[in-house]
Amino acid sequence: MNAGVIAKIDGSLNGLTTSQFDDDGNSVIEVGRFTQTKAGNRVVVGAAARERNLEDTGYTIRGTEIEEVSDEGTITEYTEFLTVPGEFVVVSSGDGSFAFDLIGRVGEADIERATIDLDGYIGSVESAEAWKVGFYDHDGQADNGVVYGDDILGDGEFGGVVDQARLNQLGVTYESQSGETVKLDITESGYLNVYSPGFDSLEFADFIAGSIAPFIELS
Repeated sequence: MNAGVIAKIDGSLNGLTTSQFDDDGNSVIEVGRFTQTKAGNRVVVGAAARERNLEDTGYTIRGTEIEEVSDEGTITEYTEFLTVPGEFVVVSSGDGSFAFDLIGRVGEADIERATIDLDGYIGSVESAEAWKVGFYDHDGQADNGVVYGDDILGDGEFGGVVDQARLNQLGVTYESQSGETVKLDITESGYLNVYSPGFDSLEFADFIAGSIAPFIELS
């Protein structure tokens, strides 16, 4: 996993074990493994699924009349997740946000989708160059928008706009302390996608813990 939606945990998630948990027969958490990362973070990796009833309304022709018809069915939603208990949970997509509530109930913790302080984050990364910037609450004709380019924050004209606005999206590239090129996309609403380097799930957990977690806030 190298992309997903982040949530903040208030609690320890001690209720998570290697068993499957069935919630009224409709939801299941499957914990795949408990492990420790190279940075020493304790990580739980697993998957969650739930069945949801879906009613679809359509139309049919009966003789010379048009009739409205409804059809009920069941869909199964699925997501992978990883968590550093007591710190954060990440699900593999926005559609997997249902797992936050399920994991919280099973683990006896409060889990809430996080917001990211993007101003604080970008200020912490030396030599970061922004290739995408989304902003809002700007006092001027350009109230909000998304801009693409090279080193946008270093642009003398547009940099002033960003200084007077709030950030809700960032695409940045920078060189890590180990000399690797990091390219990522992050939003204020908690979505993170690391394009490079190619992290596995444990490396992704360490990256969030070290680089993103200090700027996670409750939404």
